[in-house]
Amino acid sequence: MPDTYDHITLMCRLKAAQRRNKELESGERYIQLEELHQKEYNVYEHKIEKLKKELADAHKETIRVRNYWFQVLEDMLREFEKAQKRSAQELRKMEIRALNAEKQRDDALDKAAVFRHQFYEAASRLEEEQGISVRPDGWKTEYFQRHDKQTKPEFALKTEPERRSAYADMLLSPVMHTDCTNARENGKSCQVYVCATPDGKALYFAREKKGHEGVKGTVAEDYQGILVHDHDITFYNYGADHQECLAHVLRYLKASIENEPDRTWNKKMHALVQEMVHFRNGCRQPHGPDPEIVSGFEKRYREILETARKEYENIPANDYYKDGYNLFLRMEKYMHNHLLFLHDIRVPATNNEAERLLRNYKRKQAQAVTFRSFENIDYLCQCMSMLVLMRLEDPANIYDRVSRIFG
Repeated sequence: MPDTYDHITLMCRLKAAQRRNKELESGERYIQLEELHQKEYNVYEHKIEKLKKELADAHKETIRVRNYWFQVLEDMLREFEKAQKRSAQELRKMEIRALNAEKQRDDALDKAAVFRHQFYEAASRLEEEQGISVRPDGWKTEYFQRHDKQTKPEFALKTEPERRSAYADMLLSPVMHTDCTNARENGKSCQVYVCATPDGKALYFAREKKGHEGVKGTVAEDYQGILVHDHDITFYNYGADHQECLAHVLRYLKASIENEPDRTWNKKMHALVQEMVHFRNGCRQPHGPDPEIVSGFEKRYREILETARKEYENIPANDYYKDGYNLFLRMEKYMHNHLLFLHDIRVPATNNEAERLLRNYKRKQAQAVTFRSFENIDYLCQCMSMLVLMRLEDPANIYDRVSRIFG
């Protein structure tokens, strides 16, 4: 017989199954499950609503902070624009003051020139009437220039054939230096030109004007070789080729470095020009520098010019200093004339020869302050030309040579 315990267990299980079956048939269990699900649903829906509210609050706070910073930036921008406007107004005022100061300075210089002209006219009349020379500082000295007025034209006239011969010889030189400087004649401005060859020959020329009128009649007018000069566009109309003075270029680059310290091209170009000049001075090869080295210099030259172009495109030159930008354009346009000395062993890198000769005249100009007539300047130039030629031939006996000319 089955065990009593097993029977009771089976009866319990049967009653439990009948009860569950009754609940399912009547829908009571489903209702309980639905109520439980609804409770859980309500809990989760409450959490979702709470999170949505927090998200909306956070979004509002983000918008508020962003609007606040926008307002701050707008206020800062308005303050910057006001400050910029005030700076522009002050700058315009300073420009007007600078222009007025320059105008006053120019007017004062013009007045000084008029007074100086009147002074020299009065001094000339006093010299003619009383034989006294009055210097600008008011001192009086014995009149000693009458003899000088007679000797200068005589010396110039007697040495004219030698100067013409030197003129013809200089035309045959493959390279020639030329330059000009300002002179003063009775308070007015004129020019003194100099032409010199590497072998030491040199001629001075007095001219009333600069430009083509000044070059007319000098050796440079008929010269067909290589001219060495500073960046005077007039000289590019004469000669067969041209070499620009790199001593001037180095000074211009140094000024650019001082006025444009944030740029790099001027420093690189200054170092490159110094390196090229040093290399050329140390070159002892009769056929000229190594073409590969010269090609390397030219490549670096172009790269530096490209750097300058980019720098000026990013930050254009200001209105107060454009010399650096103009120098860049000039070195780009006249690249051949800046590097000709690397290709031709006969061509020097600088125009120091012509500048050295002009300093002799400048010292005389400083002593005389001004000349009474243009003829005096012309006679002086002819005499200085002859003295240079004499020193070239026999530097130890210049006095004897001059004496023989007058004798």
